[in-house]
Amino acid sequence: MKDFIKRIIKYAVAVILLIIPVLIINYQKNNDVSHNAALRWDSSGKSAHISVFMSEDAKFTLNNVMEFEENMKNTLTESNALTNKSGYNTWIDSYSAKGQLTISRDDVNVEVSAIGVGGDFFFFHPLELVNGSYFTPDNLMDDLIVLDEDTAWRLFGSTDIQGMTVEINGKEYIISGVIKRDEGRLNKEAGNNKPTVYVSYHLLNTGEEGPYITDYEVILPDLTKNYAYKIVKKGINLSADNRDIVKTDDRYSVTSLVKLLKNYGKRSMKTNGVIYPYWENVARGREDMCVYALLTEIIIAVICIVYVVIKLIKLLKRNSENIKKLFSKVLEAVKYKLSRKKEVERSEINTVIFDIGNVLAEFVPMQYLKSIGYDGEERDEIFNAIIENDIWNEYDKGIMTETEVINKYIERYPELEDAVRKVFSDMKGIVRRFEYTDEWIESLKEQNIRVLYLSNISKTLYNDCEEELNFISDMDGGILSFEEKCSKPDSEIYKKLINKYNLEPDACIFVDDRQANIKAAANNGLNGIYFNSYDEASREIVELINKRNTI
Repeated sequence: MKDFIKRIIKYAVAVILLIIPVLIINYQKNNDVSHNAALRWDSSGKSAHISVFMSEDAKFTLNNVMEFEENMKNTLTESNALTNKSGYNTWIDSYSAKGQLTISRDDVNVEVSAIGVGGDFFFFHPLELVNGSYFTPDNLMDDLIVLDEDTAWRLFGSTDIQGMTVEINGKEYIISGVIKRDEGRLNKEAGNNKPTVYVSYHLLNTGEEGPYITDYEVILPDLTKNYAYKIVKKGINLSADNRDIVKTDDRYSVTSLVKLLKNYGKRSMKTNGVIYPYWENVARGREDMCVYALLTEIIIAVICIVYVVIKLIKLLKRNSENIKKLFSKVLEAVKYKLSRKKEVERSEINTVIFDIGNVLAEFVPMQYLKSIGYDGEERDEIFNAIIENDIWNEYDKGIMTETEVINKYIERYPELEDAVRKVFSDMKGIVRRFEYTDEWIESLKEQNIRVLYLSNISKTLYNDCEEELNFISDMDGGILSFEEKCSKPDSEIYKKLINKYNLEPDACIFVDDRQANIKAAANNGLNGIYFNSYDEASREIVELINKRNTI
């Protein structure tokens, strides 16, 4: 009995030792919010986040940024990848430079590290806000500034200071927000332990010599392996002595960590003048920890494998007859599993479940906003504030009334009250059924395929666009998110649909234009088809039905 307990303890320790490095790698990856910017921008996972770090000698300016953007847009246009099917840009970028400033309020002066930013910097680096908000490309003015808590307390004795002003070089600047500076050993070693402010790049770049841009980041479609990396490497025409290009979204993958392990120590031998911002130095520190964890994992795994092999050899020598019987039983079990798998594969398709937005009806918010009197920058501002907003998604769930939603928008964007009320007064025209929709539904029903819907949609949009969505009445049922108080990709809404219509998941095809929703459907046993175009999706449906259904 004691020997048995000892063995259990020994195996448990081995398992724990194997798990700990994995947990360390996941912890470091999950705490680096900048590395997942590509997924936040494109949940399909088909975009890449490329960072370029430069030396001052590179003399990289805003003109170089604009030149690169133009070349990149031309390349994406040639590949038909400049915009997505909804007409929005498939790329986003930011840049920054570092300097020093003296900030004053009354008789108090504070010397601070200043990071001059441009583009969508705070999308790439969503620093934790304590008060106020970031400034964005839409409102990026030279007189807006974001302070860290340290600077706020030194100047004001408080962090509740949005809208107040400070003075820099005799000019007043408005405080947009206050952020919490990341702490810890890595941040301290990376230089993120001093009073810091974020200002417009134009404030630092006074037209004199420097400071030059030393960090440029871009997210763009990765159409083939390293497609995005190659565009950036070619477009940022600098010698290797003056730049370092990093595929940021891939830095914690096993492949990247193995490459780093092979070249470990070499990157510490820095022979160029590339300047890494604190967030990149922190990320590189996290990478080093992950490399140590991976190396530990490899060593422990090798030890465990050697131990198991030795034990197996001894076992085979002592129990050759019993081992043969055991292998025979295992082989029978495998054959049984394979036969069961084939049975499952023979399940006939009897149901197709459609998402509505951008599958059966095109979601056209920009055209709709134009039709009700908004255009240009004003239209973009309203679109970003109202439709590209978490409040819109919350309303799809039906957990708030229309009045509550309107009030929440107005509370957040009081300057857009008229636009909010106008949008919610009548959303007719925000969706348009596709020409193929009715025929698609009818053709499936003629094959005795049940046709259902599962869509995220608000009560207001559905009621106002009921005429355009009247094809729903020709379908065999379904679920709208506002009716069930849940939405995709939450697993709950798929389970509700399965239970409501007593579906056999493996006999169903689910069609959606979002990869996250397809993945969630697969987790619930449904056969997912990603909707990229009608021709492609309809062909895949027909192929799967023909493959699975008996004639």
